[in-house]
Amino acid sequence: GLGSKRTAQSHRLYTILPTRVNAYATLLKCLESTNQSGALRILAGDTKDFKVTIDKKTILGKGGNGTVVYKGTFGELDVAVKRVHVIDTDLLDCTQAVHEINVLKSCGKHENIVRYFGSKKTDKQFLILLEICEMTLSSWVLEKSIEILPIEVLRQTTVGLGWLHENKIIHRDLKPDNILFTRNPTRIKISDFGLSRKIKDGRSSVSTSSIGGTQGWVAPEILSQALPGNNRNCKFTNASDIFALGCVFYFVMTDGKHAFGDRLRCQGNILDGKSVLDENDIVHGCRKNILFVRLMISQNPKCRPSCNAILQSPIFLTTDRHISFIFDINALSNDFLSPCLNTNSCSTCQLHQNKINEFMGKMGYHNNNISLRNNNLTYLRHTSLQ
Repeated sequence: GLGSKRTAQSHRLYTILPTRVNAYATLLKCLESTNQSGALRILAGDTKDFKVTIDKKTILGKGGNGTVVYKGTFGELDVAVKRVHVIDTDLLDCTQAVHEINVLKSCGKHENIVRYFGSKKTDKQFLILLEICEMTLSSWVLEKSIEILPIEVLRQTTVGLGWLHENKIIHRDLKPDNILFTRNPTRIKISDFGLSRKIKDGRSSVSTSSIGGTQGWVAPEILSQALPGNNRNCKFTNASDIFALGCVFYFVMTDGKHAFGDRLRCQGNILDGKSVLDENDIVHGCRKNILFVRLMISQNPKCRPSCNAILQSPIFLTTDRHISFIFDINALSNDFLSPCLNTNSCSTCQLHQNKINEFMGKMGYHNNNISLRNNNLTYLRHTSLQ
């Protein structure tokens, strides 16, 4: 009857649709038909007997305490092999390697997180097997040998960090050397999770006995907690990562400049809240984006926007949305701004300011405090949704 005919049609449609189940089944059939036994075993999670080979002539990167990343193979797969030396008396290296492996396992698969294939441990070393990448953000800023828009680099980095935060992971060492590029397709990958920590359920921070991170990329509240005389652990939150992300934004927008100056003054400037942001240094994107970067590197962690709010900010507006945003702001300027300069006491100005704040709230921000002076919009405080 009609019912059975519809059932048959639905069944045929289901077999065509690329659902997670039948797409996976199709992939397995393709791998089987092309004798890709290594890939089949990796998909099945059977990696314990795989041979890891290391090309010691091809070094992809180096880290602290003798950590080296080599090009290698895992079964039939080209990988990056991160070799972490572990000495019996050096529990720190061992602990960091275990932390990194656990974080990589817990954050799952995401296109903007370097992929983890497995690990092997011997008496003297950990081998962490990772997706192989082409270059670091530090190198890309100098060479631009991979074709991708700077704003897209920042967007993908923010998406990747947002994924970590959604999974309650604080990176603790975000910097250009830990942001990698792949080619074909071009993707941005956050890497190096040796210092990362997972937030326990019901909490919003992680406390550690060490400052972690890299000089010039550590948030001021962490530096101040680590000062001599402060006998307490360092408390990391998502906002600690956002500070580093803001520094990365400025680094990309200016083709390699740091938001807090040169290496000699950088650490002290971060502690003192003395950024050297200059909109004239912005070579990629709108110069006014510097206002949002200023929020990201705010001394007050509570004023820093979340990854989700950053992605909704004018920095990442499409051309059409950006034009619409400008028209809306101009309309507000024309409709609501008063020639009165005494904005602290004028009730009319207060009404106009409320209207503008209401509009900005609709854009995804709250607690805006926008000054109306000389018929110009001036942002005094602009805190995004957390």
